[in-house]
Amino acid sequence: MKYSATIFAIFLIFSSCATTPKIEEDTRAVLPETEYTRANKLKAQVDKYTLADYAPDEYRQAEQKLKEGKATYKTDNASSKKALDEAIAGYEAVMAKGFPLLTEKKQEDTEAIVKQAEGIKAQAA
Repeated sequence: MKYSATIFAIFLIFSSCATTPKIEEDTRAVLPETEYTRANKLKAQVDKYTLADYAPDEYRQAEQKLKEGKATYKTDNASSKKALDEAIAGYEAVMAKGFPLLTEKKQEDTEAIVKQAEGIKAQAA
């Protein structure tokens, strides 16, 4: 009986010192929902203002990256995130290049309309 109590005590000591098992980490990347939404919103804005006309190369690259990101969405989230991030950067580049050129064109159009209106006003006077 004395030996069984000693063995039981030793068993309790060693079993309490056991390390906890390592938690297996999820190696899959998180679904890039934010990037997916942002890339689509930027694309919609670029298309709304037809900025692709002012930066066609950047637009083509951004479109290709968006297509790649959509193709791997939910299947290979790491590569999808990378492609979507590149698409976002591409659409931002299109906007950075296109908006100033669009603004300049709109100003020229406005000035032409003002001159035309002044010509009509002068003829009426």
